[in-house]
Amino acid sequence: MIVIDLASANSSEAWARKSLVYDEEMPHPEPTFRASAQYAVLMTGKIDAGRVRSWIDSDLVGNIEQVPDEAAVFNILVEISNINIHIIRQDSDGPLIIGQQIEYGDNIRSRIQAMSNPDRNELVARIRETLTGLPIIYGFHDELGANVQFVEMFRIFLEHRIYPNAVTQQSLMTGLIDVWKALQYLDDITTLIDSVEG
Repeated sequence: MIVIDLASANSSEAWARKSLVYDEEMPHPEPTFRASAQYAVLMTGKIDAGRVRSWIDSDLVGNIEQVPDEAAVFNILVEISNINIHIIRQDSDGPLIIGQQIEYGDNIRSRIQAMSNPDRNELVARIRETLTGLPIIYGFHDELGANVQFVEMFRIFLEHRIYPNAVTQQSLMTGLIDVWKALQYLDDITTLIDSVEG
């Protein structure tokens, strides 16, 4: 079971929560929504939720929903190919952050922990190579959101930031697609493990 968790890596109150649950045995699993969350923060005061919604390309994005979030100016949930990403403006001066966490179930975490050191090092090297090739920040976190070694990882945190002078429709959509690409890659971690161990 793979759980994509959309809570914030830094502070639980800053983001709403929404999770997708995937059965790793299904070739093209349908998501099961469990709570509410994911995120992205916006920057300049000139850009409000209405402007952001108008910038979202409906040819690429499925559902668009504004999520109640007391810790943010606004929190917009979008869905791209069965993956949910939130766009949150946390405060008037902060950056536009598009981010998410992917949380793995017990079976996958146990399998990672049982790998030999050389195989696990190869797996994390492949993950790092892919993620560092995208304009995102990432980290391996435990259940409390603290940075940990890959072998102790409970979830992987992803974040893309757009700073005030660069907020445009193009930068918003590019950021959404970059985060989506990273999540698509991490969602198939079972195949990655098989290729390393095979």
